[in-house]
Amino acid sequence: MAPKNHPHRKRASHNRNLFLNADARLTDRERRFLDAAEYGDTPTVRRELLDKGDDLNINRTDYMGRSALTLAVGNEHFEVVECLLADPTLDASRINEPLLIAISKGHERIAEAILNHRVYTEWKASKAENLEDMSFPTKIDEDDMSPFPPEVTPIIMACHKNEVDIIYRLVHEKGEHITRPHDYFCPCSTCETRRKADAFRFSRWRLMMYRALASPAYISLSSSDPIRSAFEIGGETRKLAEIEKELKNEYTTLFKQCEQYAVDLLDQCRTLDEINTVLNEPWEDRKPEDHEDGEEEAVDIDEDMLLLPRIKLAIRYEQKRFVSHPNCQQPLYDLWYTTAPTSRPTFIMKVIMFIVVTAMLPLLMLGYWVAPTSKFGLFMRRPLMKFSLFAASYFIFLAFLVLSSAGVGQIEGANITVSTSVVSQYGLPQYVKLRPDTTSWLEITLMLFVAGFVMMKCRLLWFTGWQAFSREKWNVYDTIMSVLLVTHYAIEVATHIKTAEAESFFNITGAGSVATVQGTFDASIVSVHYRFIDSNRGAWLGTDPKLISECLFAIGCTMAFCRVFVNFPISEELGPLQISLGRMMGDIIRFIIIFIVIFVGFWMGLFNLYNYYELKGRPIESFGFIDWYQAFRTLFWSLFGMVELDQDPTTVPGVSHEIVERVGWLLFGLYNVASIIVLLNMLIAMMNKSYEHITADADVEWKFSRAKLYMLYFGKGISVAPFPFNLVPTPSGIYRGFKWLRQKCKKRRNPSAVDIRATSETPTLNGTIIPIKALVKWRHQAQLNNVFSRSRVRESKYTTVMRRLVTRYIFKLQKDKENDEINEGELEEIKQDISSLRFDLLDQYQPSRPSTSDSGPGKTSGGSDAAVMAQLIRKDMAKMVRTQVTEALQGASPRGGPPNQAQKAREDSTHGSDIAVVV
Repeated sequence: MAPKNHPHRKRASHNRNLFLNADARLTDRERRFLDAAEYGDTPTVRRELLDKGDDLNINRTDYMGRSALTLAVGNEHFEVVECLLADPTLDASRINEPLLIAISKGHERIAEAILNHRVYTEWKASKAENLEDMSFPTKIDEDDMSPFPPEVTPIIMACHKNEVDIIYRLVHEKGEHITRPHDYFCPCSTCETRRKADAFRFSRWRLMMYRALASPAYISLSSSDPIRSAFEIGGETRKLAEIEKELKNEYTTLFKQCEQYAVDLLDQCRTLDEINTVLNEPWEDRKPEDHEDGEEEAVDIDEDMLLLPRIKLAIRYEQKRFVSHPNCQQPLYDLWYTTAPTSRPTFIMKVIMFIVVTAMLPLLMLGYWVAPTSKFGLFMRRPLMKFSLFAASYFIFLAFLVLSSAGVGQIEGANITVSTSVVSQYGLPQYVKLRPDTTSWLEITLMLFVAGFVMMKCRLLWFTGWQAFSREKWNVYDTIMSVLLVTHYAIEVATHIKTAEAESFFNITGAGSVATVQGTFDASIVSVHYRFIDSNRGAWLGTDPKLISECLFAIGCTMAFCRVFVNFPISEELGPLQISLGRMMGDIIRFIIIFIVIFVGFWMGLFNLYNYYELKGRPIESFGFIDWYQAFRTLFWSLFGMVELDQDPTTVPGVSHEIVERVGWLLFGLYNVASIIVLLNMLIAMMNKSYEHITADADVEWKFSRAKLYMLYFGKGISVAPFPFNLVPTPSGIYRGFKWLRQKCKKRRNPSAVDIRATSETPTLNGTIIPIKALVKWRHQAQLNNVFSRSRVRESKYTTVMRRLVTRYIFKLQKDKENDEINEGELEEIKQDISSLRFDLLDQYQPSRPSTSDSGPGKTSGGSDAAVMAQLIRKDMAKMVRTQVTEALQGASPRGGPPNQAQKAREDSTHGSDIAVVV
């Protein structure tokens, strides 16, 4: 035996059991009472509660802090729970933990019994004094051994477990709800206090609240618009996934859960009327003024075509699976092809329609301009026709760009002669070919197209708003392209003006004239004017406005042709390729960032190694590292294999420094290995991963992109007249403009003016004069009632349909839950029921217990008879339960496939032995 001061004994003294003597305060009777509550011995619990003395406190806990009620609830002993709840000495302050256990394990009967009991009402009343402290307690009990955090409430636990019946009882009968957390960057004092107190606990509390809010059962039973609520909660969790990177997976899971719930709810629609009611959301924010402005247009076009706000909302929250659902795609597809000869046009029919629209574009626009409200005007307002008109106009615009690039319509400058005095005094050439000072017809046409395109984007920005406009990447792309083209033509016009001023300076009137200078000027001034009349580009400066405008036009022309990609989602074959290309551009940008770091590192290293030497006759355009520009060219073009071995860039011209050349070879070789072998292959792997990701979910991605393209042409965001025809206003547009201007002027002159029919009498009501302000208020209210009367009817219908869909969804949840296979949890419940039945039968067959003082030998026959009877009951019950469990398992096996005989026998014997042990 080791001595007392031995190190092993010291180590053993520090490693004592954490639960040693944890239940020393319990009496023997209290221990038996806890065991009876745990194993479901209802008769014993009843006897102990009836004969309760000083040595029995039903609120005492075991070594893990579990009370008798907690043990009974955890093992689902409903009769024991009823007995404990009926006792008046039950402590109401500890009722939360048993209730949470009952909800977490799905014991609905026990949870309802506790919710209806007085102890829960007392506990809730004690916590209702401070609601904020109840949702996020600032004081935590250090001795609390509860398995649940103090922030967890019954409604939160029910939402986490998706218990429909318990959530309904808590929300509609108890009036409980879940408060949505503030924004992550909320500067209020409450959020700052909680964040400073415990940032980790505050972050976990936010995640717990969003898990409860994202519960499908809670959304179904607490929201008047479940789909919209799912979108909003999904959007918030999506943002939080990008902010809280450490909890990204958890928030992403919640986003997918909300997305799946919205899809499941939409999947419950059975008729087209239900689908249209769900997609035409009645609570979309609209202003009465906007409705009045578009009142005539709303009458002309079908109402369904102007609505579909639910799809717009889904696109804004990027609910791709909801938008790509067949119940969303079919109404969109039907509305899109309303003007087509058939609802499913082939590719040949689409090409023929495009050719016809392109050829008849001027005639179509003339007909719409003359009669915009006729049947022909209604036909032109269809989404497919608007898209066809825009595509035809853009095709013509690209054709004009091709003609401009080919030199069609260019104006040749005239040849003039410079006077001898000017030549001798300022050193100018004698014969000069002038720059053109006028704009060609092709350039004017392209200017009109660009102006119309800019106006179309301004109209879209006006109707969609800045945030929605900037959220779409193609709108940003179009803005950059428009700025480049507009700047190009602005510089072109400025250049023509400067050319005309230079011609006036040299007194040039036309072809064959002689250039002279009136007066004496500095040579620099004459040289500046001369550059604007000479068409020889060799005499121009590098910053000449004409060169700058041509560079801008080249970039804008390239972007204009690449913009054709925006229409690719209309095709099932080209759409996924366009989406994959967009994803790959993101990979390329991330690759460029890494490549720039490596490139600049080797560039500066090699340049610092060689910049002390001279070129020694070697041109700067050659490959090497002596000059910074030369080093840049060498490293960049070596990626494409344009640096040949015979032009060794690491050699020092005229000097033989071997150590410098060796280090240069080493750095240059490492650069090629890092950039070509490692980085380029990494880029290929990244692009391949993006392509596989898109391909795996190509149908959803393509349908979502196509829906975004469809929705662009619904409503008033895109006008009927494509560019440049949108520069010419229609007569009805001019009339509405004058009407709007007259109303604004009238309100500005007399803000309290009321449009009332002229009468000779003062407005009165029952002999009382009505004030002007009251008339204004009544008229405004009448306008609101007129505007939203149809919306109220649709809202009532929407509520009815949504209640129907939610009911179907809840039935589906309950059915799926009932059809689940028997799991270990259900087998444990069977064991607990058998244990309770065992104690009930033993209590019935066992005679009255003798008192502890009577221990004579003549009073043991009753106990032996009870033991024999209990043994017989135990054998019969074990056989019966084994048979029932075997039949239940055999009935559940076809769902997962028929198991083999050996496996079935093993399962039967295992479950039967478990039940036999319990019995």
